[in-house]
Amino acid sequence: MKKTQEEICAVILDKLDDLKAQEPCEIDVTTKSSITDTMIIVTGTSDRHCGALADHLIDEMKKLGIENYGSEGKNTGEWIVVDFGTVMVHIMQDHARKSYELEKLWS
Repeated sequence: MKKTQEEICAVILDKLDDLKAQEPCEIDVTTKSSITDTMIIVTGTSDRHCGALADHLIDEMKKLGIENYGSEGKNTGEWIVVDFGTVMVHIMQDHARKSYELEKLWS
């Protein structure tokens, strides 16, 4: 059974919470982006934590039949983007999140 956008976002947030992602933020960008409908932004505490969050999210979503279209940034861990099509997940370290202010940019 196909999941709704709301259900997909809820599952993503739940899976990120499994490994203690911090400060989750969900932004509807349907009227601002042709690439995705929702952005989810979370903070990781280190390179390793961000990488573990991304790997866990990709693995758990795959188990649910939701494939990702790719990820970027896992080699540095400072800012990792995981693309699920209608949902784009940004896993950022605190300094990167404060520097780029994605919430301010997209809200």
